[in-house]
Amino acid sequence: MGFFDFLKRKKEKIEENDKVKFEELESWIQGKIKKNWQREEELLSLVKQRISLLVTEFGDELRILKSMDLRNKKAEDKIKFLVNENLNSYIAFLSGLRDNLNDLDKSQKTLESLMARMNFVFYDFNKKSFTSYEKATFLIGDELSKVRESIRVFLNDLNGILENDKSIVQNSKIFNLVLSKLSEVKENETSKAEIEENIRKVEQKLAEAENKAKEIEKNIEKTMNSEEYAQRVRKRAEIELKTKEIKNDMIKLKESFDFKGLAKALYGDEKKMRILKDYELNFYEYLEADNLSNLLSLIEESKKNILIKQVTDIINRKKELGVIDNKDETSPLKGDLEMANSARDALLREKSNELKRIQKLAEQKKEIIDMIRSELAKMKVELI
Repeated sequence: MGFFDFLKRKKEKIEENDKVKFEELESWIQGKIKKNWQREEELLSLVKQRISLLVTEFGDELRILKSMDLRNKKAEDKIKFLVNENLNSYIAFLSGLRDNLNDLDKSQKTLESLMARMNFVFYDFNKKSFTSYEKATFLIGDELSKVRESIRVFLNDLNGILENDKSIVQNSKIFNLVLSKLSEVKENETSKAEIEENIRKVEQKLAEAENKAKEIEKNIEKTMNSEEYAQRVRKRAEIELKTKEIKNDMIKLKESFDFKGLAKALYGDEKKMRILKDYELNFYEYLEADNLSNLLSLIEESKKNILIKQVTDIINRKKELGVIDNKDETSPLKGDLEMANSARDALLREKSNELKRIQKLAEQKKEIIDMIRSELAKMKVELI
């Protein structure tokens, strides 16, 4: 069997329009990677064997080039010298190429890295040796052309290998990328599960907060429906009404004083004018303190008795009112209800935020799967 008969074997291919279920994708890819890797290992071994053959050819060709004797060539000594110098340079470059190729067998472990390094080695050799080659062929073209022919045949053979299995490296990249994306899908699903568990806990706390709020509302309603609470509300309303009536009577009482008329009558008496002005500005405060004696002393006797009766009536009515009881048994409960509602609202916001995170994860997962689907399509594989 010839060296390249190996390439004629029917290789395992991904069938066109192949279909794979998403839940089976990882195991499917692992199987493809294993077969792909086996085929790549075979090709890598084959390429290294071919490199080894080329290295051997270079060894034979270097011996020939090193043994070249230009003394028998018909040319001027100056030309012979120039050709010999360039020949020695070319021999050095070729020796370096041989050593670099020989090192590839040890240093490169994958087909992709081997081909990348080999491309650079040949590019570097051609770039550095071109001038020496051109000048040396002036007298020894046949011997040098054998080296170039060896390289040409070698590169053609490599092209044959890569053309026959050009999908190996491409598929390897796709498989690795898809596996990476599948890992992202798993992380996505793990995050989703964690968020869903947190939502479950939040919903449990939310139910507790709502039950607590309902219980407090029942207690508030129960308190407000009690007879004691109703009596206090009625008493407070009654006092407020009477207070309003007394306030109106106080306004009428003040209006009944003819402050302007008294001011005219007392004009010139600065002491009484000051008393009158003070009462006009602070009438309600003096009335509250039952201290209208100075004001009454300024009024005519016939009017004084009537005003005294009115003032006394207002003062007595205010004393009978008592103090308004502003105590509200529902206040502590309303404070508790406000706290419960605040906690419930915070939990609702937390749940809303977690649901948004799940929505975002769903969008991210769709993007990842679409990318996986797109990569598989490059191999004519349909994700279902």
